[in-house]
Amino acid sequence: MLLCLEVFKPEEMKFVFIDTNTYVHYRFFDTLDWPSIVEAKKVRLVVTQTVVSELDKLKYTASSAKDRQRVKKIIKRLHEFQSNATKTKNGLISTINSDTDIEFQVFSSIPENVFTKYALDQSSCDDNIIASVLTYKKPSEEDQVVLVTADLGFSLKANHLEICTITL
Repeated sequence: MLLCLEVFKPEEMKFVFIDTNTYVHYRFFDTLDWPSIVEAKKVRLVVTQTVVSELDKLKYTASSAKDRQRVKKIIKRLHEFQSNATKTKNGLISTINSDTDIEFQVFSSIPENVFTKYALDQSSCDDNIIASVLTYKKPSEEDQVVLVTADLGFSLKANHLEICTITL
């Protein structure tokens, strides 16, 4: 399901942020056809430091052994992509699938003023992810950033701040 303020427009490049629960409870992120899902020729999956930290906790605290094992596999995949990253003007970026133009990037820079400006709570993981998205996106390219989440509250808050969200 797609929740955007404007019509979802096909673009050359989309920047996709995935929330922690989507990593844990849906198909593996690197097996999905992201260009078709977000209607773009190229896709960069942007992983926030908050998501990495949450996954790191879940590898020990997830409610089932199956989920803990899955989280460990996800972290291993993320680590592999990060290890193969190349330095660019936009940070360290690696290719997940050159056939479908899918890239990977870890993003961890959030200025303090973003939390105040948008009335976000620094102790909330969801708000930290939203702050990352707001920091990452350029005002001229608002429709090129997409947040993937199945969490209604998270989605509504993101939409209120003009962040496009989708559910797998």
